[in-house]
Amino acid sequence: MKLDTFAKRLLVPSLASLLAATSLLGFFLVAQFVGVMTKGANEDAAKTASFVSQIAGSYITNYNMTALGAMVTGLTKDSEVEYAEFFDAEGKSLTSDVLPPPANLARLMLAEGAIKDDTGKVIGVFKLGRNHAAIDTIQRRTIIAVGAGVLVLFLIVGFFQAWAVRGTLAQLGGEPEEAMMTARAIAQGDLSTALVLRPGDNRSLMFYLSEMQASLVAVVSRIREGSEGVATASAQIATGNSDLSQRTEEQ
Repeated sequence: MKLDTFAKRLLVPSLASLLAATSLLGFFLVAQFVGVMTKGANEDAAKTASFVSQIAGSYITNYNMTALGAMVTGLTKDSEVEYAEFFDAEGKSLTSDVLPPPANLARLMLAEGAIKDDTGKVIGVFKLGRNHAAIDTIQRRTIIAVGAGVLVLFLIVGFFQAWAVRGTLAQLGGEPEEAMMTARAIAQGDLSTALVLRPGDNRSLMFYLSEMQASLVAVVSRIREGSEGVATASAQIATGNSDLSQRTEEQ
């Protein structure tokens, strides 16, 4: 749809505001959703670490390194788990030979659980590190989904705004400044302003202004014709009176 000046003045600011609002809404939804997913992943890692710590007590008590190593191997089969390690009470690693710790633990979501014996004494610690791959995947999918939703919302609202502006323009029949200048000219007695109507326009403000202008021109024309008739009759009467006076003097 080709937009004129009035439409641009109405649409551009409103669409820009709409785009900003929908974008902020999209960012907010993505941040909230990713935050919820991250919190859930951290809670899941903490539950896993707590569960493993509860069943590892007997293995450490019996110094069953094979079982501990098997647990580490089983945990790391999950693509999201990059790090799993058991430590004794002095902080010495018991499974570093099975899975060496990564160089940068800060990039992982870490969780740990205290390992206790049957008396409740802490005899070790289990640490678990999960990567952000799943969250990153969910984040990308969320951004795509929310972005698509925001785009659809923007297009729908933008369409209705353009439709409303188009309806307003149809009622005006032209630029508001043009209608205002035409009305001012007619109010000042200038009926010579040419009005250009859009094809098929028979009910807009500009159409009725043109109708009013044509009616006023017709009224003025009739008044002018009547005035000219009165002037002619007056001249004829004056001529007749002059002739009558002249004949009276000659008698």
